Amino acid sequence: MDRRSNAFSSKFRILVVDDDFQIVSVIREILLNEGYDVETAKNGKEAMDLLMSGGHFDLVITDIRMPEMDGLELLRQTRRLKTYLPFITLTGYATTDEGMECVQAGVHNYLVKPFETKSLLRLVKEGLKTSFMSQLGLCEDTARVAHERRNESCQSSGF
Repeated sequence: MDRRSNAFSSKFRILVVDDDFQIVSVIREILLNEGYDVETAKNGKEAMDLLMSGGHFDLVITDIRMPEMDGLELLRQTRRLKTYLPFITLTGYATTDEGMECVQAGVHNYLVKPFETKSLLRLVKEGLKTSFMSQLGLCEDTARVAHERRNESCQSSGF
């Protein structure tokens, strides 16, 4: 396995949440090959347990529609614990209402399944840069600007 190890990826920990084992396996392998530390959960409840048990994550990639606790509820509950942890939501059922709900909930980015590896990695790098700036205390303005850009992007693409 070709594991790239670079200064950017090797220090970040990503939580991947999806009830589809194949999706989790594919994303996990992609991220491991880029040198990221990856943990997985099969639903929002399991992910929340990991977050509440003191697990440190720099980014969460989550499906929206899952049993027990969906991805948006996971985001809402996480916001109560951590003021800013970037989330990328995945969905196989892209709708305008769902896209708007994600934006309003504060999702960092939104990816429709099936997705291209390069699109996933681009969004991961963007989310991790925001996470890194947040850890340095530089994120409040950055998060506001990113949220405004997402809103503009969603409006221009019909969301």
